[in-house]
Amino acid sequence: MKLSLKIIITFIVLISFISQVNSVYRFNKKNYFYYTKNAYFSEEIDISNKIKQKHIQEMSLSCEISATADILSFLMSKKIDEKELLKKLSKSQYNKLPVYQKWKKYWWNPNEGFIWYIDKLPNWIKASQRKMTGYWVLEKPIQKIFNNYWFKTLVINKNDYYKNFSEKEHLTLILQNLKIWNMVQLWWDICTNPKYYSGKEHKCFYNWEKTWNKERKISWNYKNKNWNIIEYNGLNWEHAFYLLWFKWNINNPSHIIVWDTYTWKHTYITSEWMRKWWKMQYRSIIVYAN
Repeated sequence: MKLSLKIIITFIVLISFISQVNSVYRFNKKNYFYYTKNAYFSEEIDISNKIKQKHIQEMSLSCEISATADILSFLMSKKIDEKELLKKLSKSQYNKLPVYQKWKKYWWNPNEGFIWYIDKLPNWIKASQRKMTGYWVLEKPIQKIFNNYWFKTLVINKNDYYKNFSEKEHLTLILQNLKIWNMVQLWWDICTNPKYYSGKEHKCFYNWEKTWNKERKISWNYKNKNWNIIEYNGLNWEHAFYLLWFKWNINNPSHIIVWDTYTWKHTYITSEWMRKWWKMQYRSIIVYAN
């Protein structure tokens, strides 16, 4: 009798154990497929509804500080104006036109400060990259603005930082940062292949000629701090923007979603997005939220 009771109790315990194991297996299986689906098949999330200030640049060539203003507004939970940032932005011979010496054109270094006119010339003609009456600013002066607001930053590009990064590694890194709510400001080609237009686009025509696939190099010389003459080669119609999110998988995204300070929100197929980014040597600033 005692033996039969032991057998019954053992059987009940065994059944209970098997039931618990099965329950855990089913729970984990369910969650495995849930997380697999979300982590490997679709991570489409768009943070644009979290960013209260998403505005169009107020001046002809203010895309860099326009993107910076939106990022700071998001991270600081208060409105930051372009004009406030313009006062803080380093300038390179600001509000002066190029000069020519011995058949050479001289401008200044965009990694030292904004070059020339940012909005209108004294005669109220609109400043233009193409006409070389105004140009741009690169990462270092923009990085200083973020640092002045006490945010830590990391600058990455093809030429000066993390040279051994592959194109894919660079993209994965900035998306990983975006996923943990760090913000990413980038530089790219404003021109887009017409077959990838995503809403209102900057058409990028020089009169009748399509230019999305043209080199569009713009060159000049400047003198560095040691008065050595340096040749600078830039892109005609460079642009700045910031990331909103991506589609599909973080390691292999199908689309990249951005806020363009000139033409609003866009979603681009990754290959075209990379072409536009490649034109500006993958220039990027990661701004750490904490």
